[in-house]
Amino acid sequence: MDKILKYPLIPQNVYEKYRAIKRIPIYGSSTMQKLIFHIATDAQKKDNSETSKLAKLILFDLKNYLNHPAIYKEKYTASALENRLALLGDGRTSDDLPKINPNIDRLLSQDEIKKIPTEIQLKICSNFREKGDLIFYDPRQDSSYKVSIKSLIPENKEINFGAFDFTSLVKGILDDKFLALGERRSKIKVSFNDTDYEIGRGSKAQLSELFQYLNQIGKLEEFFERWEIAFKGVFKEDVLIYIKNYKRLQIYLLSNDDFRRCISDSLRLHWNDMTSSAINRWEGNSIRMTRDVIIEYCTYSIDKNFNDFFNESKLVAILNEVQVEKTDKLLSVNFD
Repeated sequence: MDKILKYPLIPQNVYEKYRAIKRIPIYGSSTMQKLIFHIATDAQKKDNSETSKLAKLILFDLKNYLNHPAIYKEKYTASALENRLALLGDGRTSDDLPKINPNIDRLLSQDEIKKIPTEIQLKICSNFREKGDLIFYDPRQDSSYKVSIKSLIPENKEINFGAFDFTSLVKGILDDKFLALGERRSKIKVSFNDTDYEIGRGSKAQLSELFQYLNQIGKLEEFFERWEIAFKGVFKEDVLIYIKNYKRLQIYLLSNDDFRRCISDSLRLHWNDMTSSAINRWEGNSIRMTRDVIIEYCTYSIDKNFNDFFNESKLVAILNEVQVEKTDKLLSVNFD
């Protein structure tokens, strides 16, 4: 992990020292929440303790590296955040671990498996395999805790939740012609009881047409049940949403139970009016969701101005001094 972590401003040792002092290994939602809470709380303290200083430096690093407008659109800032959280919680990123399809009975109960056609169970397993950015091992329970990290710039109101196979949801419920349904403007026109429908999966409007058509043909409840089972099989991790805001620390933690409740509510309460639905559209095989609706269901959140945590000018002045000293030391080296 050391060779892929980059700390342009704050040394990695700051993160290691904070982890050693706090000793908060991540085993589940409660301990992930505890870690985030302590970093923010410690950084607000004015006692000048080592713990408070370390927490301030960590948040300064997040603000001036991950959240800096000059680079926050770069893809590598996402992996940089994952590596920092893994380091703080004594975990590993999923990129470090092999990805293997689990057996379907690890993901769903036997009753649930019976309701999913055999030929699409593999799709559920392969979609699940790609989920989770951080993995934390609990030796006491011999179990692992997975978290998906979604980092995005403030202007981005849509979250890509990755692979969630559309055909798995409609196979055997709708005609096979719907299996080839594309994205964005690709749609299928059908009629039922003198009502015309333009069904697609590239927008809320097109998905609303799908739900209304399913309702008219008496297949809506079957579709909802299929969706909820498939979603439970694919998405089993918590979700941490990190907004790369240069002025504010914005972190939202969503437990897996609340995530599934959000999607279930979006289906069952808002299928006829998708305005308040978290479900947005598919792009390719990836499902996209509305950020602000997801955040409404979050288990824990922090939204504070970075000025509440540290004096920016003092830290910048010290770092400038360190850079000058570092340059002087490097220039003093005899390369012969």
